[in-house]
Amino acid sequence: GLENMDEILVLENGQITQRGEHNTLVEQDGLYRQLWLAQNQLLTETLDINQDFDQVK
Repeated sequence: GLENMDEILVLENGQITQRGEHNTLVEQDGLYRQLWLAQNQLLTETLDINQDFDQVK
């Protein structure tokens, strides 16, 4: 995944606004962090729903 990349470039409106490794970008307050947090929240919610569904079976 992105965690293993040497360098990640973040583009906003065709401009590079951030660049660096995953850990560095997650620590910064920027688009990369916002997207990463949103993706993790969605994944967590999906796992919670699946777990709830499995308990109903």
